[in-house]
Amino acid sequence: MIYLLAYPRSGSSFFRYLLGFLTESKPMQPDGHCELDNLLKDYYKKEPYIKKFHKPVESFTHMIQQNGNDKLVLLLRDPVENILSFALSNENLNKKNFSDSFINNFVNKEFNNGSFVFHRYTKSFLENINFYKNWQGEKTVVNYENLMTDIENELLKHCDFFGYSKERVDLLMSDIEYHRNLMLKEKTKNTDPFSVNTKGKDLNKFKNTLNEDNLLYLEKMVSNNVGEL
Repeated sequence: MIYLLAYPRSGSSFFRYLLGFLTESKPMQPDGHCELDNLLKDYYKKEPYIKKFHKPVESFTHMIQQNGNDKLVLLLRDPVENILSFALSNENLNKKNFSDSFINNFVNKEFNNGSFVFHRYTKSFLENINFYKNWQGEKTVVNYENLMTDIENELLKHCDFFGYSKERVDLLMSDIEYHRNLMLKEKTKNTDPFSVNTKGKDLNKFKNTLNEDNLLYLEKMVSNNVGEL
């Protein structure tokens, strides 16, 4: 089994679509289903062997358990951008079209009132990082920003790890705009600022709204704990 550990808002929907096409197998959720089946089922030729988790333990019955030749993948997005995106979306589930001022005020409020909700989201992010660091078997990091801006080279780096061929990457890239737009149509709502991203638009959307002091604080808090992977 290959486990894909992807913190929420790190691009796992698009990446799992890519993996489904490239590996010709179902990219599963923890419970075994795949919500992208309607897009991918015509490509399936192999038994499923990739399973995504947002965290190592999704519930008491769905968890990553290392056995034998199991592999681990960490889908890594810029930590500060990722944490901000998830915190804002999760704390404001019914809010649409966040303005820059709303985002910045939300963060400033958290700094000023002492509760600082981002500590909670940073802690869960770092739990994924530490799980990856402690994994004793074969493992790799897939970079979200590279998937957005240099998708072909990022996918080619991981052919052997996932078991897909360069020819399969070439086939994907020959019609990449079709695949990108298909995912956008499937997952993106025009009114939702947290919808799937397939083309690298606004990679620093949330970071760019922060004032310098807040940004430096968050970057320092994360960098002191993430380190080299």
